[in-house]
Amino acid sequence: MAPKSIALAIILFVAGMAGTVVLVFTKRFDAFLAYVALSLIVTAAMVKLVQPPWLKWMVGIVSLIAFWEMGHIDEFLGEREHRELCEKYARVTVYKKAELPAEFYNEDGMPNFLSGNGPDWKRLKKYIGFKFENAIIVSDEYLRIEERAFLITDARSDDVLARKIDFYAWPSSFIPTIAHTRAKVCVYQDEKLWQDMYRGVFNK
Repeated sequence: MAPKSIALAIILFVAGMAGTVVLVFTKRFDAFLAYVALSLIVTAAMVKLVQPPWLKWMVGIVSLIAFWEMGHIDEFLGEREHRELCEKYARVTVYKKAELPAEFYNEDGMPNFLSGNGPDWKRLKKYIGFKFENAIIVSDEYLRIEERAFLITDARSDDVLARKIDFYAWPSSFIPTIAHTRAKVCVYQDEKLWQDMYRGVFNK
């Protein structure tokens, strides 16, 4: 195989990768069709340039995998941005304890309205409220990332007793897939943190 053919195949591959990045960051759904055409044309041209047949198969498979991965570049970069936001800002903050009548507690002072599913909000509604703050768009440079907060409030004064901040990252819509219907959230979505917040507000 001539060095000229190898060099041309490498140039085609690099140009194809660069073109894919440009298409991804147009943030246009119809750019996906151009991306598919680009990946197939470049892969076919590279396969035609190389010999022997086993190398053609290898080049074709590696090229298609590389194009598929590069088509998710905004998702890879966005996941890093999301992770950094989670590490820096996602947290639970307890401002003050709830003031509840004695019948809401056992003899040992533990809340009797808490279970594995969380507080009994119907029983608490006269004293305690909860709500979600409107989502704030934090970034859409790579992915659409939203900041969301869950608040526990005093139903009588509307004072905020505790706030849980989380970040929702909506996957890239460039390459269509069912997985794009669900957002990724921080580790602060885990059950332990919810329980820590409830204990911080309701335990005496």
